[in-house]
Amino acid sequence: MIDIQLIEECRGGNFNNFRKLVELSSPFAYSVAFRMLGDEDQAKDIVQETSKIIRILTERLSPKQKTVFILSDIEEMSNDEVSEITGIGKSAVKANLHYARKSISEMVEKYL
Repeated sequence: MIDIQLIEECRGGNFNNFRKLVELSSPFAYSVAFRMLGDEDQAKDIVQETSKIIRILTERLSPKQKTVFILSDIEEMSNDEVSEITGIGKSAVKANLHYARKSISEMVEKYL
């Protein structure tokens, strides 16, 4: 699991730590991409491109939505864990995650 302090600093807007957070998640993403594509170079490229896209999209979310989205969908934490880390109630975590996913989905649809 990712260091809680690193997540808190990201939550505070420290984008250098966001990069670290993405880097810590990259081995898993690379593993999945490599299994799907069967090519090391393509897997590396797709992980790098995806990381950039995620950063761009999450920057457009509200701070709460960004935090909840990263913890829930990127770090795969439960709603209870996200609530405990952020101090946001569980129902607010669910609502923020819903709106974050909806916003990202709408942004992606514009580019397709």
